[in-house]
Formats: sequence, C-alpha cells, structure tokens
Amino acid sequence: SAKVIGQLILKKGDTVKLQFPVQKICFFHNDTNERIRLVADEELKAVAR
Repeated sequence: SAKVIGQLILKKGDTVKLQFPVQKICFFHNDTNERIRLVADEELKAVAR
C-alpha cells in the first residue's frame, strides 16, 4: 500500500534531487493520474511523453 508523503509540481525538464533510493518513489500526472516517466541518475529529470 502506497503512502503519499508529499507533492511536487513538476514542469517538463525540471530536475529533482533525491536523498533516498529511487525505488521508493513514484510520480503521477496530476490530471491523468498516469505514472510519469523519470530519467534516474544522481538526480531525476521529468520527461514529457
């Protein structure tokens, strides 16, 4: 069961630095509730579909 621990407003191309493993996070599109694809490295970059 997933817990919502916060909310981020992301625009295309925004980067997000995470301080915990990427497996523990999932972003959903605010309007469609679809998962947002993320490119993971040192930081995450929001990718438009």
